[in-house]
Amino acid sequence: MPFTQSPKLIRFLNTFVTVQQRRRYLLILALGLGYSINIGLFYYFAQYVLAIGGTAQKAGILLTASMLPTLLLAIAGGRFLARTHPFVLIALGVAAGACGRFGMAWTDRWTWGLLGWCVINGLSYALAFSTLLRIATEVAPPAHKAEAVSYYTLVIQLGHVLGSFFGTYLLVWGGFELLFGLSGFFLLALLPLLGWIGLRQELTVLPMPEQRQGGAGTAALSREIWLALLMIVAIGAANGVPMQFMPVHLRVSPATANIPVPYFLTAATLAIVATRFGFARLMDGAQQGLWFRRFLITLGLSLLALPFMRERWSLMVAAIAYGASYSLLYPSIMAAAMHATPLELRGKFSAWAALALEMGLRGLAIPLTLLVVDNRYWPMFVALALLLLLVGSAYQRQQYRKGNALAQPDD
Repeated sequence: MPFTQSPKLIRFLNTFVTVQQRRRYLLILALGLGYSINIGLFYYFAQYVLAIGGTAQKAGILLTASMLPTLLLAIAGGRFLARTHPFVLIALGVAAGACGRFGMAWTDRWTWGLLGWCVINGLSYALAFSTLLRIATEVAPPAHKAEAVSYYTLVIQLGHVLGSFFGTYLLVWGGFELLFGLSGFFLLALLPLLGWIGLRQELTVLPMPEQRQGGAGTAALSREIWLALLMIVAIGAANGVPMQFMPVHLRVSPATANIPVPYFLTAATLAIVATRFGFARLMDGAQQGLWFRRFLITLGLSLLALPFMRERWSLMVAAIAYGASYSLLYPSIMAAAMHATPLELRGKFSAWAALALEMGLRGLAIPLTLLVVDNRYWPMFVALALLLLLVGSAYQRQQYRKGNALAQPDD
């Protein structure tokens, strides 16, 4: 059944008050799908760095450098993001992404000049992805914003599936030059759609909550919210690090050199999509805390198991467990933290949440890659699993003390 004909999605779309709001949300889903396909292609970046003469540590440095634009925008760009038309932000992000991809397509040997292209790619993510997520949340009815985020992230994961799947064949057909070159052209192809949206003024300026509340942007986030942000960092790392470095591990380890990368990448991303679409309701209601703990433990154990899988079927099982458990943890944390954040601070929280996710996806790559010695990647995964379980346990204790729904005793 096509995604847009799903009864669950139709019921959700019927909650929109006006046809224009519904159309805006569907446009955001379309743009998010196109953009996320390019993110899926970028999963092969670590392999690219090694192929042109770099190391795992250098790949970690470059991935961390790509986080700098998000950091700067979270700290000092709130007013710019709030006052600039969403169409302009998305268009600038798409154009920056195309430039970054073309730069990598033209670079066939290791050079620190790749830092510049990585920063440009990071700027693309900071402008386009965060703006799309912001609009997806803003246009949704008040009682269904978490559901709007869930469907948006579902489409994003679907794009990751398509990108990672086709990326394997693009590498076989034309190497990294074709992979990044085609990615750049695909991003450029989104600009006419953005032009049509801009002419029709489908995306209106949506002020940040701080502006609506008159200067509340100087208020501080609570300790509970900062702990939630730390949890987002850990969950982001649990997604970004394996997706970048498991393909490298499969290639350099003699025991797994004959296992195709899609047995991990495609299996994991399909599990993320299927679980988020079919079981999102598990993270809502009376048993939310129970399922949160189950998925947290499963994710930690799957991270421990992944680098030790030596057969195709066992790797696929571990990848499915990994993807399914990760799938619902991120929306759950985002929904709980957003609910606990006062309305006047939600704009500030959104900016810091984007930064926290980037820190996890890319920022932890440097310290974790330092654990890679002689092409042995298992210490990286063990450290990541322990970090996730430690932060998750601290977050659960905080929720118990606050008496929040996430950690309420289950009936």
